[in-house]
Amino acid sequence: MTSADRDRDDAIAAARGAASHAHMIIDRVFGIDGGFVGRVESDDFAGTDVTAQGARDLADLLPAVAEHARYFREVFGSLTSGSQPTIWSGTASSTGLPLNRKEQYYTATVLPMIVASDGFAYLHRFLGLCGLHVGGFDDHGRGGMQELQFFTEYNLAESLRDDDRERFPDPPPGHDTPDLVLAGPDWLLAVEAKMFHDPDSQALNAQLTRQRVVIDYLTRTLNIPPERVRHVFLLPEHLDAPALNADVVTWESVVEAYKVVGPTYWVRILIEALDRYDKLRSRSSIYGANKDADLTGGEILSDHHSPAPTYLYMGRNRGLHGPELANDTRHRWMAHTPLRGSLRTAGGPQLVLHH
Repeated sequence: MTSADRDRDDAIAAARGAASHAHMIIDRVFGIDGGFVGRVESDDFAGTDVTAQGARDLADLLPAVAEHARYFREVFGSLTSGSQPTIWSGTASSTGLPLNRKEQYYTATVLPMIVASDGFAYLHRFLGLCGLHVGGFDDHGRGGMQELQFFTEYNLAESLRDDDRERFPDPPPGHDTPDLVLAGPDWLLAVEAKMFHDPDSQALNAQLTRQRVVIDYLTRTLNIPPERVRHVFLLPEHLDAPALNADVVTWESVVEAYKVVGPTYWVRILIEALDRYDKLRSRSSIYGANKDADLTGGEILSDHHSPAPTYLYMGRNRGLHGPELANDTRHRWMAHTPLRGSLRTAGGPQLVLHH
C-alpha cells in the first residue's frame, strides 16, 4: 500500500467517524417525529415558556442550521465524485467600494474570519500549515469551551497589568507586535503576515528577531516545550524574499486549505486580493521596517543612563525642536505607549517609536 493509499484510508475513516457523530446529533435535533425543530414548527410551541427574544434567537439560528445542511448537500456530490466545488468568483469591488489594501484588514479580519469560523472547527488546518499538530476544536465548539487564546496585534508590554506581574516577571522591553498569536495548553503560535507591503528579506528577518525575544520569553515563562512553539511568516507566494529565518506559510495555501470548509465570502475576498496582488502591492519602503526596537520614553532614558547604552541617537520628524517631539515629551514621554519617530546610528541600531 502506498502512502497516498494510506492517507486516503485514514481520511475516509475520519469522514465516517465524523458522519456517525453528526448523524447522532442530527437525529436529536430533527428525529423521526421532527425532534426539536418539529416542536418549534408545531402549534404547541406557543404554549411553551419561550420568551419573545428566545423565539427571535431560534428564528435566526434555524436558517443557519438549514444553510449548513444545504451547503453540505451541495458540495457532497462534488467531493464524492473526485472534484472540487466551484467557488463563485464574482466580486463587489468592481461595482462597489475599492478593495481594502490595509494589511491589518487581512491579518486581523479576513484571516480570523476564515480560520476561526464555525467555533474554531477548522482551526487545526491552519495550525497544521504552521507546523503544529493539534487536535480538533469542534467538540461543543459553539459553546466557547476551547482551551485556546486567539489574539491579533498582540502586544505583551501593553497587555501586562499589575495583577499579571507575578506570573510574568521581568518581561522584555519593546513593543513589536506579531500579527497573530495563538496559545493553547502546551503550544504557542506567532504569525507575522504581509499582504500588499513589499519588504525585503533583511527587513522581515529583523522584524522576526525583535518578535522572537518576546516569543522566547513566553515559551520559558509558560513552560511550553520548544518543539511546540512555532513562529512563522504568512506571505503571498509572489513576494520575493529569499533566505528568511523562519518557515513561510503562503496565503495561497490558506485558500487551498479552506476553500471548501471555510466561509465562502471571506475565502473569496482573499482569492480576489491574491489575484490582484501584482496591481495592489506597495513597492515603496515601509516606515519603520528597519527599526530595532519600540521603547517608551522612560525606557529610552533608562537605556541612556545605563553603563552600556544600546542606542546612541534618537531621530524625530522635523528634528529636536520640532512640534512632534515637543508634543511627545509633553504628553506621553515617560510611560505611555511608544511615540512616533526613528532612531539611527551610522551603521548601528535604529529605533522607531510609534504612537
